[in-house]
Order: sequence, then structure tokens, then C-alpha cells
Amino acid sequence: MNKAACALHNWLRNTSPNSYTPPGSVDYEDTVNITVVTGLWRAQITQLRSIQRSRITNRPTKISQKLRDSNKAHFSGDWAIEWQARMNAWIHVFSWENFGLN
Repeated sequence: MNKAACALHNWLRNTSPNSYTPPGSVDYEDTVNITVVTGLWRAQITQLRSIQRSRITNRPTKISQKLRDSNKAHFSGDWAIEWQARMNAWIHVFSWENFGLN
């Protein structure tokens, strides 16, 4: 299901970029100035309705933790891109709390 959603998203971005994601509508990374330029969608945020939790706790499963750690090791090692560490330093600036969405 996730792969199908990603494939559809990518196809729409390639075939209908001006109607699916108009210029300026989404965030993008300025790798020259090492900043994230926010998109217009942030001005249109509405409160999401609450959903019921399907689990008692908010902790991830052991399998999820292992997969996360494996991906972290993979993409932080040989597959890391040169500006990734600099961008990670800026992530706290664009956290949900700074936009009043905590």
C-alpha cells in the first residue's frame, strides 16, 4: 500500500507538477544556504481530528526499532550525503512545536 501511494505521488509530481504541487506549495531544502524554505501549505494547516489509538502504549514494536536502527546505520554511514549532517542541525528550527502543532 505504501509503495503504491509513493508511486502515485511520484507519478503525479512528474506528470502534473503545476496542479498537483504548484510552485511554492511545499517545503524545500536550500542546500547552498543550508536552510529549509517553508511552503504555502503551512499557512493552511487546520486541526486534525483525533483518532483512537490501536495500541495501549506509544512505544514502537521491536521489529520497528530494529528496522529504524538498521536504516539509521545504513543512511548515516556509506550512503550519507555530504550536506546531511549540516541539515540535521537545522531540523530543530522546523519542529512541530515551533509551528504550534505539538
